Amino acid sequence: MATKNSETLKNELIVKIRDLPDYRVREVLDFVDFLSNRKKVKENPFLNIAGCLSGKPMTNEEIEKELYGG
Repeated sequence: MATKNSETLKNELIVKIRDLPDYRVREVLDFVDFLSNRKKVKENPFLNIAGCLSGKPMTNEEIEKELYGG
């Protein structure tokens, strides 16, 4: 089975959305907003130091600098 390219998928989506009642179109829009916001979640600065925990110990100053910059 051949995979569809992005433009083909977008066109299929548009065709299907046109057939939906208005209240369902609103639900689709809400879901798209949800997906868009999900990928914008900022990286957690605590994860930046997590890998360091298995290596050499960090000083308090190094941890502060990693977490808060400076």
